[in-house]
Amino acid sequence: MKYLKLIIILLSLSALSMNAQQFVYKVDALGYFDNREYDADFQRSQTLFAIRLSPEIGTQLSGPNGGEHRLMLGAHYTKPMGMSFRREDFVPTLYYCFHKPQSGFKFYLGALPYENLSQDLPAYVLYDSIAYVHPNIQGALVQFQGDRGFYDLMCDWRSMQSEDQREAFRLLMNGRYGFGIFQAGGLIQMNHLASKKFQKNGVCDDAFINPVIGVNIPLLDSLYVQSGYIWSYQWDRIHASEPILSESLVFDLYAQWKFIGLKNTLFVGNNLQPLYSGAGNELYLGDPFYQSTFYNRCDVFFYLLRNNFVNCLISWNLHYTKEFGLDHQQQLICRLSTDWLRESRPLKNLFGK
Repeated sequence: MKYLKLIIILLSLSALSMNAQQFVYKVDALGYFDNREYDADFQRSQTLFAIRLSPEIGTQLSGPNGGEHRLMLGAHYTKPMGMSFRREDFVPTLYYCFHKPQSGFKFYLGALPYENLSQDLPAYVLYDSIAYVHPNIQGALVQFQGDRGFYDLMCDWRSMQSEDQREAFRLLMNGRYGFGIFQAGGLIQMNHLASKKFQKNGVCDDAFINPVIGVNIPLLDSLYVQSGYIWSYQWDRIHASEPILSESLVFDLYAQWKFIGLKNTLFVGNNLQPLYSGAGNELYLGDPFYQSTFYNRCDVFFYLLRNNFVNCLISWNLHYTKEFGLDHQQQLICRLSTDWLRESRPLKNLFGK
């Protein structure tokens, strides 16, 4: 409570030296029905069915040099269908944002929604199950956005060391630069899981470099092809004398015309999560299917409603692994947001759709 009072006092003092101050708010809502028919050992069959409400309120202050300062307070409340009210379904949101529109620079500090990223993270970096229930980055985000591309630098401190939990954080850089119909860029991640306080549970590292090149083909409403290379470094420092180094290739295809779309990812190479049996999703935030050495995911999706306020789609996702054959998943995901009402483009859903 004392920290909240301090924020209010500092905000009031800052307002005296600013040119303008205004009340700002946003409300997001997400509903999802996700049915998974999986036989692969990497996964388990289950149905995820819930609705999430994410309101935010705050104040925006305009500085003398064209910068905008925003302080936001809010929460995510997730209600799983068929379950009673639980306190742990609340995830608080509190962050500061500095934005300089002329340069495309943004800086965030605090607990802020993943939706503030310039681009949705691929499934081998952020699993859909985790995206549902852990909607916030906890740390900092630095962005540059322009006509030719973007650059994101993120620090996500998702678990503080204590007697009950292990320290866990990751640093991630993601960016793209476009020239004509071509794009180049990549993603770099350093992910770390340490011990609990006063214990030696092991220290695990998960790092990779993923350069990519792609092309926007001027057909349909959207047609994009991308290829990438992944070099990864994994090390359980207590139980292994040396790290595991691996190489993989990943190919992406995204096509969308009117209300129908297709998104396909082909992964060929080494297991991206060799420490999963010991560390699980305390370390790995990516989809467990990437433990396969040959994995293809094909999503066929249909927009039921899509504008700058609501994006509702149904998706049939086919998962094929060399080890276990074909699995499938059905998703109905509906997202609403007041923050996109001033945008001329349609609201984006989860997972790049």
